[in-house]
Amino acid sequence: MTPTKLKIGVAGLWHLGAVYSVCFVEIGHEVIAYDPDIEIVKGYQNLITPVYEPGLLDLPQKNLLN
Repeated sequence: MTPTKLKIGVAGLWHLGAVYSVCFVEIGHEVIAYDPDIEIVKGYQNLITPVYEPGLLDLPQKNLLN
């Protein structure tokens, strides 16, 4: 069976939203993430997260598209 690539939207980029987003991208899905705080979004664009999770920054560096 061929896995289906999904388009997933994530609202909120704090702890759970950040982890879910990068994990979904890592397994091949397309993710659009939203956060009402523009500073959090800018932080992710510069590989700065508002929370610490071991290994979290390793995945965005590989998968982040601007």
